Amino acid sequence: KEAALALEAHSEELKAQTVALEITQQELEAAYEAERAARAEAEAANEAKAQFLATMSHELRTPLNAIGGYAELLLDGIRGPVTGEQVQDLERIRRSQRHLLSLINDILNFAKIEAGKVAFNCRDISMHDTLSALEELVAPQLKEKSLIYNYYCCDPSFTAYADPEKVQQILLNLLSNATKFTPNGGSITVQCGATASEMSVEVTDTGPGIEASRVESVFEPFVQLDRAHHSTHQGTGLGLAISRDLARAMDGDLRVITATGKGSTFILSLPRSKIKKS
Repeated sequence: KEAALALEAHSEELKAQTVALEITQQELEAAYEAERAARAEAEAANEAKAQFLATMSHELRTPLNAIGGYAELLLDGIRGPVTGEQVQDLERIRRSQRHLLSLINDILNFAKIEAGKVAFNCRDISMHDTLSALEELVAPQLKEKSLIYNYYCCDPSFTAYADPEKVQQILLNLLSNATKFTPNGGSITVQCGATASEMSVEVTDTGPGIEASRVESVFEPFVQLDRAHHSTHQGTGLGLAISRDLARAMDGDLRVITATGKGSTFILSLPRSKIKKS
């Protein structure tokens, strides 16, 4: 009799455990369905955001390009002679148009990266050819602030495996930041180095540097440095975030070494061409 009672108790215990397991299984399935629904909702929201930003950017860029085009026509005298004062006004219109266009392009590029829709065309690229072409592209900004530009040539054999257009975009963004925050008469230095597996490019400025408490946040989207003395250069705060995302998408990285009052050195790392992806 005692054995029968024990067996019955054991059976009841097994039934209870089975019910508990079924409940747990149902809870897990419900949690999985909720997680899947949340993920699908997030993906749909991200797609909608990307589509909205792409549409908005296109709609804004069209009239801005028209503004720039007509300003160029007037500056070229196509519509007749213009006075010196009118030339100055047209130059201001053109600068403002370019500034707005760059902001819109930043937003569009960030939206594409967030949505995973940026295409990369990685191949072997010469670091010397890439870096030696930079000075000409930023010459107007350098001249405007009387900045000294130093480029220490790379070994001609130094090659990286990366998308040349994305690399140029990153470097131009770093140089743009350097020119913004370097005082008149300061200097900007570009140089590169290599290890067995990695190429690195350093962009160093003689600007005010970045506070230690803010170093980790400068690569976050929509975060801007202290621009109290650079109010005419405010932007979206997306440039460094976009640059780091692009670098990481090419199996590289972007980091900074800085100290208040001692300038900043942004370091772009890229894989050397010999370690290609299969």
